Amino acid sequence: MKQGAGAQAAGVSPDSGGAPPGFGADARVAGLVGIGHAVSHFYQLAFAPLFPLWREEFGLDWTQLGLIMTVFYLVSCVGQAGAGFVVDRHGPGASLLAGFVSMAAGVLIAAAAPGYGWLLVAAVVMALGNSVFHPADFSLLNHRVSDARIGHAFSLHGLSGTLGYASAPVLVALLSAAWGWRTALVVASGAGLAMAVVVVLCRSAYSVAPVTRAAQGTAAPATRQPVLAFFNFALVACMLFFVTINIAGMGVQNMGVSLLESLGRMDATAAAGWITSYICAVAVGMVIGGFVASSARRHEWIAVAGTLSAAALLLALTHPAMSTLATGLLLCAAGVSLGIVTPARDMLVRSAVPKSATGRAYGIVYSAVDIGAALGPALMGWWLDRHLAAAGFASAAFFLVLAAMAGWLIAAQVRRLGVLAAAPGTASSGTVAPVR
Repeated sequence: MKQGAGAQAAGVSPDSGGAPPGFGADARVAGLVGIGHAVSHFYQLAFAPLFPLWREEFGLDWTQLGLIMTVFYLVSCVGQAGAGFVVDRHGPGASLLAGFVSMAAGVLIAAAAPGYGWLLVAAVVMALGNSVFHPADFSLLNHRVSDARIGHAFSLHGLSGTLGYASAPVLVALLSAAWGWRTALVVASGAGLAMAVVVVLCRSAYSVAPVTRAAQGTAAPATRQPVLAFFNFALVACMLFFVTINIAGMGVQNMGVSLLESLGRMDATAAAGWITSYICAVAVGMVIGGFVASSARRHEWIAVAGTLSAAALLLALTHPAMSTLATGLLLCAAGVSLGIVTPARDMLVRSAVPKSATGRAYGIVYSAVDIGAALGPALMGWWLDRHLAAAGFASAAFFLVLAAMAGWLIAAQVRRLGVLAAAPGTASSGTVAPVR
């Protein structure tokens, strides 16, 4: 058995030299990764609050403004699939350093943009930086955090991203109101540059031990496997899960204000307040989910129960008899359910990811997040154009049901691959561990 798989089975980080890391070491790595994840998510929503100002200053229509985010997610999707190979070859530290600098550079390009074309260039540069975070983050967490605390580390990772999303509209709007949108973006670029300095100063926390790096891709040319030899049906199921759950989740998060207002039960201000509450509810669910995932053995049950519960709650709020308060509370309850799913989801993906190709596998799998993020708002917009807001929530529920099926399929495929690897006469790669 390879070192990575054996260490994981024993509850020991493969890069810890055989001894479980202490709480301080785990907290340091998880904390630094979480802060960086929050910064990356902050940048993802840094442009949206400026759309009304750009529309007036550059004479743009809403389709052109929406295309900026479409370009961002498409480039990030393609880049993320390739970034995993960079992470495996050059390490997560160097990849994150490039990511922070690239995202800050994209913000600075936007701050100096003389017209629409340069805003698109800024989105591309930011997206290339954004593409490294999931493969680099999960490579670090899987190799540097002990099994006893990995569930909490995943919870912190998801929570920090949610907080980054929540802070961007408020901070960018306040900075823009105080000093203008160009100065606001210059100030915002400081977050990425500051994190780049942190990566340099704390480089030991962002490193993966040489033995793991060797296992990840320095085999002799004569024995080198095909580039996608690590890819398996369990990873395909992971991608299906991410596409479906993000069509629902990102669709509701990004278009929820318009959906709630179109239901006719509240105005835009109240709808915005409930969407903010929904995002906070997701964050609360992630904290709860960290404890649940750490103590559970069958993480697919958590994923299935959480997604199906959220689907039922979203369907319930479409009932015409629901009051404004009931609608908002049901939405928040759905948010808690989806938050609880997040750490269990990451544990499921971890069980399917080969230890010898962590960056590559996470890069390809998490590119599906951007696919769902691009499709979800477009689907909700399609329903809104037809004045069918309730159908928008119902379609989100439908995709959550599909996500539940995909979650169960991940575990089934991991168990199948584990049986095949253990079968007599079968060459065992040591890349997939049975679901625990």
